Amino acid sequence: MKRTMKKITAMIIVAGMLLTVMPYVGYQNVNAKTTTTKCPANKGNKTKTTTTKCPANKGSKTNKIYLYKSGTKSSKKTKTIRVYQTKQLYFKGMGKAKKIKWKSSRKKVAKVSKQGILTGLKTGKTTVTAKVKKTKYQIKIKVKKPLKIKGESVGGSQLKQGIFINDYYASDKNTLISPTSINIALGMVLNGAKGNVFCPSNVERNQQVYVTPKSEVEKYLGNKVDKYNDYAKKIMDAKDNSTLKIANSIWYKSGIKLSDTFENAVKKYYYATTNEIPFDNTGADQINKWVNDNTDGMIDKIIDNIDKSAYAYILNATLFNGKWTWKFDTSDVKSKKFKKFDGKKVNVEMMEEESNSYYENDYALAFEKTYEKDKKYSFIGILPKAKGSFKLENINIEELLKKKKKDQVQIGIPKFEYAWKNNIKSSLVSAGVKEIFNKYIPALNPMFDDADSSNKYVDEIIHSTAIEMNTDGTKAAAVTAAVAKATSIRTCSNKILLDRPFAYIIKNNKTGEILFIGKVVDPTLK
Repeated sequence: MKRTMKKITAMIIVAGMLLTVMPYVGYQNVNAKTTTTKCPANKGNKTKTTTTKCPANKGSKTNKIYLYKSGTKSSKKTKTIRVYQTKQLYFKGMGKAKKIKWKSSRKKVAKVSKQGILTGLKTGKTTVTAKVKKTKYQIKIKVKKPLKIKGESVGGSQLKQGIFINDYYASDKNTLISPTSINIALGMVLNGAKGNVFCPSNVERNQQVYVTPKSEVEKYLGNKVDKYNDYAKKIMDAKDNSTLKIANSIWYKSGIKLSDTFENAVKKYYYATTNEIPFDNTGADQINKWVNDNTDGMIDKIIDNIDKSAYAYILNATLFNGKWTWKFDTSDVKSKKFKKFDGKKVNVEMMEEESNSYYENDYALAFEKTYEKDKKYSFIGILPKAKGSFKLENINIEELLKKKKKDQVQIGIPKFEYAWKNNIKSSLVSAGVKEIFNKYIPALNPMFDDADSSNKYVDEIIHSTAIEMNTDGTKAAAVTAAVAKATSIRTCSNKILLDRPFAYIIKNNKTGEILFIGKVVDPTLK
């Protein structure tokens, strides 16, 4: 009996995720040889055998640390791993050993499981020992700080997440990311993700691997599932429907049942509606209508049709419609030239006014313009000092926003309106969120309560956003280049006009929530 797998396509639209479950046939051995074995992932089928493949460990030496006989020169070498990282320990003849005693000399630095899985816990040094009868195998281990992506830690910071994804998809087009939307959608998925999943990666050598789809998402979001649910609920409770609207929904195939645990969680913490619909053209119309309604028509459609083998669509819609605290005077809207990366100039309508403060560090200048009378939200316009292509990570935005200066400056924002859509799966994988996309493990099976034991997993995540900037304010929706220190560039004198490629942030001043972060390379592009 071949074990089937079904993929979940996750779509973040206005911060939405679309999960489509597709059938997949069979496992294969990691060494490309066919090996028949019992698969622990399907305990309900004790007598049947399956062809098994576990991509969690492809047999690569980079995922293994070798131990050597104690006292030898090789056993005194030092190998490195990072905090949170796991690696398979291995020594010659390990596959034939009946009983192995594993030991870490400093358990708070790194721990070893009974299966020989080494996990870094905190920075430091330890010695790992494997004892087989009277023979000892050893290696020295140095645990480094957690893996950093492009100089910034992955988990917990929406600003860092938004910067990383923006830079990941850096191009000659305008970009717009909503960390709020992405995180809420991932938070809902987190409630349907498994923790540790056993996977036999190499039958001949009897190696065992545990993959952790839940902990990866938790690390990215910066909180355990319970804490993140509470955090998400605060966001939902605090939203101002006149300025910020957030809506969540689950759409699942007729005949499929969501697990009570998952359904109760998304309703309690995310106020999500759950909808059982036929997965045909009428169902697609219902989903698209929901998207259109909850983004005020800024995003009118997210899917063309529904795959008949789909299981569920998980959607989040985040809509920001902010009116400036002080509107731009229409007499101060002037025709200006905007110089693009390639040196070509385009005509834009530049909205200008005076401001009594600005931000500045070695890499950029910035200014703030608030929304609404309560000034709860702000637009931050960021102009790199060095001209030409730039990456947000090199501007050091976090430091920039701490360096506020009091002085009169003239600011300028070009009118612009554009939409951005992309599959952000690869950026999330690069950021460490991998196992929810792994079709070989039951990453999201706890989301459903049905007799189908096939693996459910995320296939893709589409993030769709749109923004409109004018004299009245900003309306934005989300459905789901290295810069050297610019010492030669003059510091701020009396103008900060966004008349060449720039970045911007829309944030909640009370909570620090980063609603949107984007980059404009050409205001005339839609």
